[in-house]
Amino acid sequence: MSLSKRIILTVRDYTVRLSSPIKLYQNDQIYLIFEINKCGIDVDGMDNQHETIMPINPLKANLFFETPLGTDSVESGEIVDNTVVFHLTSEQTQHIGVSKMQIQLI
Repeated sequence: MSLSKRIILTVRDYTVRLSSPIKLYQNDQIYLIFEINKCGIDVDGMDNQHETIMPINPLKANLFFETPLGTDSVESGEIVDNTVVFHLTSEQTQHIGVSKMQIQLI
């Protein structure tokens, strides 16, 4: 059995909002599924502007993961349309504390 968590990322300028917080437990093995969208401005034919959510379709995605002890690892993601899937192993979640993650989209 595999655990997974689906998270919607909305990008506005350089700020990214998560749809829900990520909490991992010691020695979790989990698939993190990120749906990536961009908040943009849509103009209709009558010059009315409104914000709209548009998907971002990256060619490649990397997850940089830093444990509370400062150990770094890099995980490549599987991409389908605007959804990226990363698999975190128990090696990456074995330490208790706050870990840092950074996603690179190419």
